[in-house]
Amino acid sequence: MSVRSWVVALFFLFGSLAAADERCFGCKDQPIIIASYDGKLEAVKELIKKGADINLPDWNLFDPSGSCPLAVAASQGHLEVAKELLKAGTQQGKQGEMREWRDDKGLTALMEAARGGHLEILQVLIKAGAFLNVADKDGLTAMMWATKWGRLEIVLELISAGAQLNLSDNHGLTAAMWAARDHRLEIFKALIIAESQLNLVDNDGRTAAMWAAGDEVFAEEIRKVFDDVKAPMPTPAPTPRPMFLEPRTPSPGGSTPHNDDLP
Repeated sequence: MSVRSWVVALFFLFGSLAAADERCFGCKDQPIIIASYDGKLEAVKELIKKGADINLPDWNLFDPSGSCPLAVAASQGHLEVAKELLKAGTQQGKQGEMREWRDDKGLTALMEAARGGHLEILQVLIKAGAFLNVADKDGLTAMMWATKWGRLEIVLELISAGAQLNLSDNHGLTAAMWAARDHRLEIFKALIIAESQLNLVDNDGRTAAMWAAGDEVFAEEIRKVFDDVKAPMPTPAPTPRPMFLEPRTPSPGGSTPHNDDLP
């Protein structure tokens, strides 16, 4: 058989496997991942009843992300599925594991909801005690993800819930810097009103205002924002900023408050 024939044969072999279960390869409990991804509530209920692992990681050949069912449901905006999984977590005593779950990139269910703009799921996760201020492997928090994707409602909800505003990612960028960098004017204004520190500098010595300066039109809009809130344009002030990549371990017999989840 020629090389080309082998390639074609392998293509059809793996294609058939993918068609049978495109998000699962060799994982006996993966149907709950698929049902959660597709928003099939009754299927999720039935799988939970049959003992499916609600914290099963999505390790598979085609997309080895390591996401758990809750994170998958959150990413796709399936509110009722997320509620069902959280309820099962409470009943099984696994709510702590669900709250602290990370995929291989460090993303949590809260981050998935934040970057996807799924407000109701975000609210449910916060109520369930999700950690607001933990960061992924790039140092990005839920607040930063919401800012990067322009999710104003999510940013406002996180502010209201007490999320920290001045944490920085691995490049030293805060949420305000991301807002300025990506021209998210309304989010930038919300962060100013919430009293974000705008004189912080990133790893290259740039402030949020400096990030905005690259675009004259946007820079002018930023100046108007400062005028509107009657705040002076800040001057740079290098400030050491620790990056918190892990949640504090909850004390025995109690949980860590979501608005105080960093050392």
